Amino acid sequence: MSKAKTTTNHDIIKRWVEQRGGCPAHVKGTGSDDDPGVLRIDFPGFSGTKTLEPIEWETFFAAFEDNELAFLYQDEEDSRFSKLISREQVAKDSRQGDGKSSAVDAIELLESQHREVESLFAQLNEAGSVREKSELFAELADQLAAHAKIEEQIFYPAMCEDDTAELLHESVEEHLAVKQTIAELLDMEADDPQFMKKIAKLEALVSHHVEEEESQLFVQARAQEAINLDALGRQMKRRFTALIGNEPRREVPNETDTAASLPC
Repeated sequence: MSKAKTTTNHDIIKRWVEQRGGCPAHVKGTGSDDDPGVLRIDFPGFSGTKTLEPIEWETFFAAFEDNELAFLYQDEEDSRFSKLISREQVAKDSRQGDGKSSAVDAIELLESQHREVESLFAQLNEAGSVREKSELFAELADQLAAHAKIEEQIFYPAMCEDDTAELLHESVEEHLAVKQTIAELLDMEADDPQFMKKIAKLEALVSHHVEEEESQLFVQARAQEAINLDALGRQMKRRFTALIGNEPRREVPNETDTAASLPC
């Protein structure tokens, strides 16, 4: 996989998207007459979600500039991997690459993991051999298992308030559905005729969860002044690193009866 590039050039973004059959979109229910809400790039037939609604490029780029966003993408001809990130984050990543900053924002960490998972789904959907599918699924399942664990053990408890409790409990129920589907896939071989159909189900579950989390929960997290997102991010990153090296997918079948408990 080639190294990702970043741009704010409208022509480059539009050309890249349209060459791959994509279109500008937003998450339904997040906008208003004056604001399209949460922006996305949609690839019909590949996005695995029905919660996106197409918008005009003019509307997309107006919000793109208002929110000071940048476009992260891979320039390989067959790659649809892309994401919208803040220009502030681009600058921060550059400073970290130069060794000038070691802060890890909890939300940025989780969002970067979301993008990694989306990339793995894209690779899995395009994989040719049974071996490649099997290896990519193992990596995907490990990423999802470790990601869910740091959210359930660290991020969600830190977010527990009266006004977030309902959303958090909905999130762990969504995690449960994801874990149950992963467990079913772990019992299948990659050459099973139903394997990719089950992957599509998993992708739809994850896509829905990510969209809700990024458009609602993360917004509320940024508004909670009592949360130190940098300190929380460092703790989550340490825990994730410890988990990912031990094939956390193997624990998933033991976590499919009930949703994770929360202190709220």
